[in-house]
Amino acid sequence: MEEAHTSVCRAHQSGPRLHDYVRRIGYYCLTMVHDCIDFAKSCDICQLHANFIHQPLEPLHPTIKSLPFKALGLDIVRPFTPKSSAWYTYILAPMNYFSKWGEVISLRKVNEENIDDFI
Repeated sequence: MEEAHTSVCRAHQSGPRLHDYVRRIGYYCLTMVHDCIDFAKSCDICQLHANFIHQPLEPLHPTIKSLPFKALGLDIVRPFTPKSSAWYTYILAPMNYFSKWGEVISLRKVNEENIDDFI
């Protein structure tokens, strides 16, 4: 299937066209239609050069926060390897959406007590 899809004479056809070509050269399988469609969808080159879906433009709707700490965002950054010299592996990054104030603290372990202590 890969040779039929990516060879020199083939032009990275879609799944149904790939199925027709593979069937014409003599191969058959019960799930061949589904397999050809999945293979064509997972091809990196086909996804890179595929048509873009153009959505109509809409105006942006800003969210207006009226009080500090009315909306607070918390992000936990993935564990880092190697660990720091004090064995910290995670980063907690809270953000106040009213004032756009952000802080960063490092954590050894992500659990409810650590986050509650910070807040």
